[in-house]
Amino acid sequence: MKIALFPYSNKSNKYLELIKESIESLDIEINDMKTVLKNKSLFKDTEYFILNWYESLYTNSFPKQVLKNIYKHIELNKLKNKKIVWVIHNKIPHDDKHKFFSKNLMKYLAKISYKIVIHSSESIKVIEELSKDNSIKNKIVYVPHPNYIGAYKDENYDESIKCDDNINLFFVGAIKPYKNVDLLIQAYNELNLKNVTLSLAGKVSSLEYENYINNMIGGNPNIKTDFRFIDDNEINMLINKSDVLVLPYDINSSLNSGTILLAFSNKRTVISPLIGTLKDFKEDELFFAYNYNTKEEHLTKLKDMITKVVEVKKDDNMKLRVMGERCYDIIKENNSLGTIADIYKNEIFK
Repeated sequence: MKIALFPYSNKSNKYLELIKESIESLDIEINDMKTVLKNKSLFKDTEYFILNWYESLYTNSFPKQVLKNIYKHIELNKLKNKKIVWVIHNKIPHDDKHKFFSKNLMKYLAKISYKIVIHSSESIKVIEELSKDNSIKNKIVYVPHPNYIGAYKDENYDESIKCDDNINLFFVGAIKPYKNVDLLIQAYNELNLKNVTLSLAGKVSSLEYENYINNMIGGNPNIKTDFRFIDDNEINMLINKSDVLVLPYDINSSLNSGTILLAFSNKRTVISPLIGTLKDFKEDELFFAYNYNTKEEHLTKLKDMITKVVEVKKDDNMKLRVMGERCYDIIKENNSLGTIADIYKNEIFK
């Protein structure tokens, strides 16, 4: 069997690499959708087209969004006799300024897809809002988001447990406005806690936003920054130096989080809004989750969670590590590549 994948790779995200590894274990040939569309023979032999983030237009220019929207509809029309497997990652693309076009594409994808892959139960609500057709539920297949255990190789990785009283809060990943890093800095500065440091690592989306973040930091010596693309062989080492990952996502668009799975894969717990990824965990005492309705409430809840982390660490020096280890055990069992392969084999490629 041959399938096409979009996109075929992503330098900043191991997700696609892990999905390919899982599906290829079924002796299935995976090709880049762009290549398949240019090759008539290969197109004819390809039965399934797996689309990730297809609704994202990656531009804030209105004219460009119009053109990209038209192009993608034309491209999808070419696949009308193929089996489209749409993977839904977000409620709505994070970075697209004009959400109408992305929403329109999501509705169309929901209508024409053979199967819709979800990584969290909350995604069902998002899909139901896209279509009034009740039969669309029959297309939905839950596939666990892959864990990242062993995905990032690091010769300097040190899993030894530190037992001091200091706490290192850590954010890692592409630094974009929707991830609310500026709000995290504000919360940290206002708390002014002793023995608590904040580290930020990742490439900033623009020079303007980087300058804005640096101005907010205001020379605070307890906030460490590393504003660049973080190489694969450094990620585990950086996470290992932290106690908790802080991920103050925008709940208006965020649904799933690979970074949460990355934290758990490194035996670290998280501070995060209660997005779809965390809602599926039955043991909600293993992380510091919260809800909010406004930016002001988000700031308050974020400060509350950071304070709670400090209190937990003070009461039991090993508690944060125990929480992370339990998260690791859960995703090791439930989010393995073997589990994902079985679901694709039995529920999608049939």
